[in-house]
Amino acid sequence: MKTDTSLSLRMGLTVFVLLGLLVVAVLAITGFFAAVFAVVGYPITFAPVLALVFVGGVALWEHYMGLGLLDRLAAYEEKPEQRPELSRTVSALASQVGIPMPTIALVDTDEPIALTTGLSQSNATIVLSQGILDRLDGDELRAVLAHEVAHIANSDAAVMTVALAPVVLADHIQSLSTPQQSSDQHPAGSVIYGLATTFELGARIAVGNLSRAREFAADRGAVTITGDAAALASALRTLEGTEIPETDLRERTDVAALSVVAGQRGVTADLSGLRRGYFGSVFRYLEDLTRTHPPVKERLERLTALDRDGIGASEE
Repeated sequence: MKTDTSLSLRMGLTVFVLLGLLVVAVLAITGFFAAVFAVVGYPITFAPVLALVFVGGVALWEHYMGLGLLDRLAAYEEKPEQRPELSRTVSALASQVGIPMPTIALVDTDEPIALTTGLSQSNATIVLSQGILDRLDGDELRAVLAHEVAHIANSDAAVMTVALAPVVLADHIQSLSTPQQSSDQHPAGSVIYGLATTFELGARIAVGNLSRAREFAADRGAVTITGDAAALASALRTLEGTEIPETDLRERTDVAALSVVAGQRGVTADLSGLRRGYFGSVFRYLEDLTRTHPPVKERLERLTALDRDGIGASEE
């Protein structure tokens, strides 16, 4: 499978943009706390200290994002002898593209989940739900597994795992500082909320740009590996038509962005309160920019083109 140069450039650009946003956010928060300290009479030298604490929190959150997703999904490692056919399929696909055999983990839920996480090719984990195993036939499941293997081969799973950390962190800070209707809301909460919202929107646009590109790249990679565009197209149709449970795990920001098909909700920045009025079209455009997955219809059209062009397992 060829290295996707365009995807590699997008990954580098995304990391650069997120680092730049992080620096700007730290400087803004430092300035904010310095102003507050000046008003209340505290030494403003404490402001950079708090900024460093913030940076440390981001670093810890990234570590948690990389290592804690499986725990938060309650995923458990599947031993080869428990599902030998599944293990053999993943092993063969990984061998075909020259990467180590990834760990297979299962989630005991009826929701159709297939995603890859891990900070390197050597410690990657493919997460599958019982729901997706029940819904897909043999060829469809092999195509989806090839899609996940392509993510590992492209190294985009590791970049996405890290890139999602500041997005989830900003979303968490935003939820904690959401302005209340009561009159006792402290102004600091509104300022922090505004900073977190701005940072989250910028980060989501950067991550969304990468995420959509990596899904197209993984689709192409899966077809290159299996030579069967029709099987992946069939799997996408099956998963798109799945009835969404009330508590869809794919509504989580990290799960939605990493899944082969995102849930109906949670795939864009939440701008629902800003869609109306004069600037409604602008905010709808921003939502499209933050979308983590391309429309399934567009993915199917590209798969049809790949099939027509004869892209398949014979491609070097």
